[in-house]
Amino acid sequence: MSWKRVGNSQLRWAGRAWVGSLAFRKHASNRMGAVLGMTLVCLVSVAACSGGGAAGAPTSEAPEQTDASEPLSSSNEADSLRLAGLGGAGRFHLEEATIADILQAIQRREVTCGSLIRAYYRRIKAYSGHCVKYDKNGDGVGPDYDFYMPSGKGVYLGVVEAVPNAGKVNAIQSVNLRPAHYTELGFAPPDDPGPRSETDLVDDDPDLPDALETADALDREFAATGVLHPLQCVPMVVKDQMEAKDLRTTDGSLTEFKNDRPPNDGTLVAKLRAAGAIILAKANMDEYASGNHRSSYGGQICNPYATDRNGGSSSTGSAAAVSTNLAVCGIGEESGGSIHEPSAKQHLVGMTSTRGLVSRFGTWSAELLRERFGPLCRTVDDVARVVDVIRGYDPKDSITVSQVGYASPEPLYAFTHAPSLRGKRLGIVREFMPGITVNDMESIRVFNEEVIPVLRSAGAELLESINPRDVASGWQVDDPGIPNFSIQDVVAEMVPTLEPAFANPATVATPSLTDGLLPNTLRQVFDPAVPALFSPGTDIIKQSVAMFYGDTPFPDVINLRKLGLGPAGTLNEVIYGLDKMLRRRGDPRVTDVTELSIDFDDLNHDGITDQHLSYSFIADDATGTVTQKTRPGVTPSSGVPATPSGIILDTQGEADHLFRMEAIREIVERVLADNHLDALIYPFETIPPPILSGTKDSIAWLVYDGRQNRGWNSFGDASGLPDIGVPAGFTRVVYDRTTRGPSSEQLALDPPSVRREVKLPLNIEFLGKPWSEPQLLELASAFEKARGPRTPPPGFGPIPGEP
Repeated sequence: MSWKRVGNSQLRWAGRAWVGSLAFRKHASNRMGAVLGMTLVCLVSVAACSGGGAAGAPTSEAPEQTDASEPLSSSNEADSLRLAGLGGAGRFHLEEATIADILQAIQRREVTCGSLIRAYYRRIKAYSGHCVKYDKNGDGVGPDYDFYMPSGKGVYLGVVEAVPNAGKVNAIQSVNLRPAHYTELGFAPPDDPGPRSETDLVDDDPDLPDALETADALDREFAATGVLHPLQCVPMVVKDQMEAKDLRTTDGSLTEFKNDRPPNDGTLVAKLRAAGAIILAKANMDEYASGNHRSSYGGQICNPYATDRNGGSSSTGSAAAVSTNLAVCGIGEESGGSIHEPSAKQHLVGMTSTRGLVSRFGTWSAELLRERFGPLCRTVDDVARVVDVIRGYDPKDSITVSQVGYASPEPLYAFTHAPSLRGKRLGIVREFMPGITVNDMESIRVFNEEVIPVLRSAGAELLESINPRDVASGWQVDDPGIPNFSIQDVVAEMVPTLEPAFANPATVATPSLTDGLLPNTLRQVFDPAVPALFSPGTDIIKQSVAMFYGDTPFPDVINLRKLGLGPAGTLNEVIYGLDKMLRRRGDPRVTDVTELSIDFDDLNHDGITDQHLSYSFIADDATGTVTQKTRPGVTPSSGVPATPSGIILDTQGEADHLFRMEAIREIVERVLADNHLDALIYPFETIPPPILSGTKDSIAWLVYDGRQNRGWNSFGDASGLPDIGVPAGFTRVVYDRTTRGPSSEQLALDPPSVRREVKLPLNIEFLGKPWSEPQLLELASAFEKARGPRTPPPGFGPIPGEP
């Protein structure tokens, strides 16, 4: 039996074994059942076949790294195996379909790519309309648009009201359809997602085929060759932060380029297309990726599990599209939780790989050091397949060279078939489950009563970290049935070595052009209470040495929760990144950050062509003050005039951040090594999703003692470590704050609130050491198998005529 590749590299069938896969070598007794599944992989994924795993003893031949975007074909003698691997009872169903389901259905000639893509667009038409109330004239009919784009798409910029059970999620910003196809599929302004471009409404460039034209071309290719690409016809959405040459790309804003489409695809988008994926649309996002869930162009995004509640952060649209089956996978960006938070709130699998595994080139930069891109899908297997395609060294993004010699050369897909967690040791991070308020307790209950039993039933050996200060505060309870380990002891030992400037006061002079960009000391402070622990005049160096040797106690207010609270950088970094992108884009009108969101074309017809045009929302939970959405890197951040907010890069801030990144990495690796752990696990958040941010009824719970009110995203992002979140269950009770006011101990610990019974998703995270993506995928897939399929959101089921 032989397999050949369309291209130069040979794929190897070793008679008794697929060459390479460590995952399957570890489970020799379970490999026979995976043979047919791996057959499918080798038909459709070069990366998977170059190192897959199956029955028999492994060979000693080293796996050959291949290009995951190139198609495969089989020789005639493999036809019977191909049919066996792709066969299966039952008819294809679109709802909750996986990548493997789509590939099998196409191979069986059960669906064509063209018919499948049309079916997904029909769902977008049905479920991606507006999901909030914007009724300016009080007639109960809305939204009352403030103005209309050149295409006729309506835009609303005022404060909106949350609507429960809206039946729509507004996940899609622009659809990848030429005008004729847009109309054919029932899309129409002003209520539906926008067209491919607002500056080229004719849209007749033959070099920019739309999604349906691309799908039909794939059908013709498959009919002629019988070859499937790794992501053949997989419907995907990408966050508007990513450059796509055929789609409007404005970072969710109303920025008025002369040409709203960039000249080229970014690296990630280009890799998806080369692998056969269909880019259905640009996902709606928070404007300029600043952590909310609304854009001026696309409008407010809603959580499909409760449309009056938050669906995550800036990549919420990518998640909402996947969660409601408007796409199979979406691509998000994360520098402050924007992959893991929407995944957790919308019951998806989200993965951020080790910093440097996936190229950032061809995107609207949000941050220099923390930013990572990755998939949001409904299954671990789908996530692995997408990462296999988008990973790899890219000379256009120098950080990706760090993976050379470290990242696994084997296909990540091969690690998603672990039968159990038997033999795995997992460390539960109790520091990320402090029972500080009544609103934290339900998530902790679900983890204890539902997640831990699943982990045990899957065969995992569990340990838990116990923090003495949390126990003394009544925030943590030691489970007598789970052995303990200490993260706090490692923090106390290593911080004085890794980051000895932690005890410096926060009054060290800021950098300047005249005094030098880097002061003599780093002023990174973990907690506002720390400086008070050391009286004025204290010799900080001697104090740090004494703490290192245990002569004086390490401040227990510094704990794992505080490690992730370092800065995400400065707006000066954003100026640098965005100005580089704008120069590359080469638009004659918008050349630097001062020209973002300026209403050059007088879209709102008020006669003013130099104003800042963006939406308004309630940004201050203490006062309820309405604020206009800010622009990055300019002063003032809203309104005019627009001038750069800084003229230097914050070298000190970057150095602080790199210190913190390395400190977290070494602490995590030490904890894993000392306790022989395969990964750390914890719920993504303990505060359930609140009422939609920015609306009149939304008041966020306060951050307290490092416990975040929107998950532990900052910890993973500050470290650059690989992290995968997996659906784990549902909370059933949430407490919504009812009173505004300035921050206080009382409002942080026991604010006036109302108890509501709402079923909301909960995810758990698997965090590992650098380049441990194969191990994390193995763990996540075993947990997923033990837990069972995810529960899709109610109210977004099949539509008439859907397969």
